[in-house]
Amino acid sequence: MSTLVSAREAIYQRFVDQWGGSSAFTFDNEQFDPPAGVPWVRVSVRHSFGAQETLGGAPNRRFSRGGLIFVQVFVPLDSGNKAADALAQSARAIFEGTHFATDVRCSDVTVREVGPSEGWFQTNVECSFEYDQQL
Repeated sequence: MSTLVSAREAIYQRFVDQWGGSSAFTFDNEQFDPPAGVPWVRVSVRHSFGAQETLGGAPNRRFSRGGLIFVQVFVPLDSGNKAADALAQSARAIFEGTHFATDVRCSDVTVREVGPSEGWFQTNVECSFEYDQQL
């Protein structure tokens, strides 16, 4: 059973293990200076729901928790879509239909082109995730 902290860490670790040298990357709320003129990505986790799955007293109740993983892909503006599409496909492959770290389950991955953003062209990869917590 995971916790908020362990689920986030497992998601970040899966990304690190699978991303390799595809591009520079950062995680949400970290100091980062984007490299000039080359693609990069930012990975964020946003919890958005929780539901009690079983009845009973603590510590025997199971809760389902979940939210969205965002992989924001940034490529230089006016460089076309090829690099953005390739990085988005790589990010999608890391999470789509996966189950890792014992109980983090990922599904429903969407690639969404956002457009120009402060000198970059942005594409977002959004992935639903769930895990169980016992309290």
